[in-house]
Amino acid sequence: MTGNRSNHWSSLNPNIQVGPDYVDKSAQPVPVPKHIGEPSVIKHVFLIIKENRTYDQILGDLPQGNGDPGIAIFANATPNQHALVKRFPLLDNVSAPSRQSADGHPWIVSSGSFYSNDVQSPDWIRSYPGGNSNDSLTYTPRGFLWSAAQRRGLSVKLFGEWSNGTSLANSSVTGKAYSWGDFYNTHLCNQGSLSAAICATLDQVPYTADTENSSVPSADGILDRHYPSFNTTIPDQYRVDYWQGVFRQQLDSNTVPNLTIMWVPDDHTNGTNATNPAPINYQADNDLALGRIVETISNSKVWGESAIFVEEDDTQDGVDHVDSHRMPAYVISPWTVRPQAADQGKVIHTTYTQENINRTIENILGLEPLTQFDLVASPMFDAFGTVADLTPFSHVPATLPLNLSGANTYLGYSGLGATYAEQRLDPVQKAWIEANDGMMKGAQTRADAADPDFLNHSIWYSATGWKRPYPGEREVLMPAAFVKAAAEKPKTDRDGDDD
Repeated sequence: MTGNRSNHWSSLNPNIQVGPDYVDKSAQPVPVPKHIGEPSVIKHVFLIIKENRTYDQILGDLPQGNGDPGIAIFANATPNQHALVKRFPLLDNVSAPSRQSADGHPWIVSSGSFYSNDVQSPDWIRSYPGGNSNDSLTYTPRGFLWSAAQRRGLSVKLFGEWSNGTSLANSSVTGKAYSWGDFYNTHLCNQGSLSAAICATLDQVPYTADTENSSVPSADGILDRHYPSFNTTIPDQYRVDYWQGVFRQQLDSNTVPNLTIMWVPDDHTNGTNATNPAPINYQADNDLALGRIVETISNSKVWGESAIFVEEDDTQDGVDHVDSHRMPAYVISPWTVRPQAADQGKVIHTTYTQENINRTIENILGLEPLTQFDLVASPMFDAFGTVADLTPFSHVPATLPLNLSGANTYLGYSGLGATYAEQRLDPVQKAWIEANDGMMKGAQTRADAADPDFLNHSIWYSATGWKRPYPGEREVLMPAAFVKAAAEKPKTDRDGDDD
């Protein structure tokens, strides 16, 4: 009995009471039902997956939470995430069981990553599934969250997640690959930020330029064909612009899915180079994208029946003073628990993981648990109340430019002729930019293809002005040693072709 109790298999654990025998047929609709199969007031769940940040990096500056302001290097770039926890709960004890994307995404969408963890770790020689999964040995017998939803007759749509067949057309004007600036210009034109005359001179990217598919039949049938999967050369603003058009069509046709899973990946960053935003500017783009998504849903007719869950796939590109697995996670809904004070969402210290998020979704939508991990996990009852607040959320404008590169140059139209003088780049910054170009080559479309130790240092140095030593070290280091160490590591699927 002691062993079962330690493993949460004891009959004292109400979470494992799953099945028709436990359903209270007289239960009234609530946000998170006590038992799977009982009614919920929530009919539409949006699961948003981001990339690689720790709690302290984003929210460590908040005094009401358990944070370390000295590690909150992206706090000033994330006004929307800070605004969200003024109204919705602040969860400061949510962890990712994974260590990197290879097992992070499987933990989210299938409640486990067994073959990868048991056999491959830590070298990932066989494959690197992640959100672009392509290895059936990593799938769980009961499939995925969307499989469970489909078995219940519910509708599901995937945006980016679980695509492993991305095809991005070249520019019809130049014949070359579109740049980050081209996608950004397209966003500016889509939003009416530039005149029609100016937009006519720009190389805009049509939404049909990107085509996605999945080798997993259940995913391929519900995957949006033109929402870009992982590719850090595409701004998250472009992704949101496209998704908003699809969402409007769903609203007009009353076909908003019961479960929407969306990958919004650019908080991953691309290190520090001249052709992509600096890490902190990537954060600003990703943060604004999240704010716009929440604003769009909260101003729609389905808001009163919706819940949005936001989580990182893993936390491998950052440090945290509690545990390096701790991530920023958000529960956003009219039905969340009321704020504990003015402009201060209720602080919830409960220990949660990605599996508690999964279990909460399962209780809401009536989905059968996929593995022993989500079966024994507790739903996030304390994040929800009983009275809805239907007030829409308004996004907060970015506090930083989205298009400032790691080399202090502006990308896209707004930067034509606007650059910082070359002397503004000190020797350390120059060295890291040059090294980054080599290390990140080919990595923009492959999650975690760059060496994480190199990338972590590049991100930290850039976000702290090239002046602060990486945590645990005494000085700012040059990149040569990291490049050499990465070259000496065993080759994995991330280092070569995907086939």
